[in-house]
Amino acid sequence: MQQKNGLTGFCITRSLGTFRTHIDGDQLFDVDLGKINESVPAFLPRPPTQQILQPWTEDEATKFGVDLHFRIPRRTPTTKQEAPTKKRRSKTKNKPIADPLEGLFE
Repeated sequence: MQQKNGLTGFCITRSLGTFRTHIDGDQLFDVDLGKINESVPAFLPRPPTQQILQPWTEDEATKFGVDLHFRIPRRTPTTKQEAPTKKRRSKTKNKPIADPLEGLFE
């Protein structure tokens, strides 16, 4: 593991929206994370049954607000005769965007 690189990731928060963040390697490994416990093995092999996620149950889907039967519709191919149409921009530039996290954290 290259500790000098640190950790870069993306966060989504209600107050700030989506943003990229980075924790320097020295801060992460010397301050934030605990010291390595030498008595704990670095790798524990798992049986194949523990390596595959199980499908969600109906109760889990209801709890997390997921539609188990949702499918993304396929696009129908266009023929060469059909010219792509230009989309017009909306006149209202600052239209509010729906919050994808709305109702998930209550």
